[in-house]
Amino acid sequence: MKRMLTILAVLGIAAGAASAAPAGGVTITPSNPAPAAPAGGGVVITPSGPATPAAPGGSEEAQKVAAIQALLTAGEFDKAAEQAGAYLRTARDDAAKTEAMRILAEALRKKGDFRLAPAAYLRLRERFEKGSDDYVRYDGIAEVLKASPTGVYQPPGAPPVKPAPGAPAVTLADDGALA
Repeated sequence: MKRMLTILAVLGIAAGAASAAPAGGVTITPSNPAPAAPAGGGVVITPSGPATPAAPGGSEEAQKVAAIQALLTAGEFDKAAEQAGAYLRTARDDAAKTEAMRILAEALRKKGDFRLAPAAYLRLRERFEKGSDDYVRYDGIAEVLKASPTGVYQPPGAPPVKPAPGAPAVTLADDGALA
């Protein structure tokens, strides 16, 4: 519980505010359809790699963020989220702070915390110029997550889709679900 409250504090939201989700659904439409858009139109939203690459042998802060990224890559989502949150409380380097915010957002999504992940992506979005590719990417991911509190995205008005018998359920925690 303490860890969740710490993450909420880093995200700058009150504990009760994180559970608010918009009524109805969210439709995200591109102004220019992506070349890889699914059949029937739509948007392809993919999680990005690091928002700001760390310089080789870079600063101490960049090395701290690289260690947190290694936790995320290793699938240790709880540890990555916890360490990213702790780092963000003391971060001074702007680029490293942006990268830690991305790691926190991805760690929350990948561990299946569909209540806190949208807020983390919205906070990350604000680090970029409105209308930029990164701003649009993180805004889109946040909106899809807000519309999918169970982690299973269902476009508004679409009939429910059930996985084939014996097939594993795919949620928005899986990178492939956002592709």
